[in-house]
Amino acid sequence: MPGRWDTYPGLVGNCLLGVAVIALNGGAATTAATLLGFLAGFAERFGGLSPLEKEEFDAAIAQAREALGNEAFGAAWTEGGALSVDQAIELSLAVTALPAVGPDMT
Repeated sequence: MPGRWDTYPGLVGNCLLGVAVIALNGGAATTAATLLGFLAGFAERFGGLSPLEKEEFDAAIAQAREALGNEAFGAAWTEGGALSVDQAIELSLAVTALPAVGPDMT
C-alpha cells in the first residue's frame, strides 16, 4: 500500500496504538494484543515511538497480557507480528466499526 500510508508512518502507528487501546477498553484484548504485536515491529522499522507513546504502548501490553494470560497474549502478539500493514489497518477498521458500548453508551 505504498503511497497511502508510508508518507506518515508515525501517524499510522499512533492511530493503531489508539485503536489497540480502544479495543482493550471495549473488552477485545486479543485484538488489542494482535495490533500491539504488529505495532512493535512497525514502530521499530519506522523510528520507534515517542516517550509518551511508549508509555501508553507498555501500559496497553501489560493490560492485554493481564486480560489474556501469557500464552494467549503471546499467540496474539505473534499473529500481529506477521500482519501486513494492510491487514493491520483492516483489523483496526473492524475495531472502530463496532458499535460503542459501555456504562454510558448502552
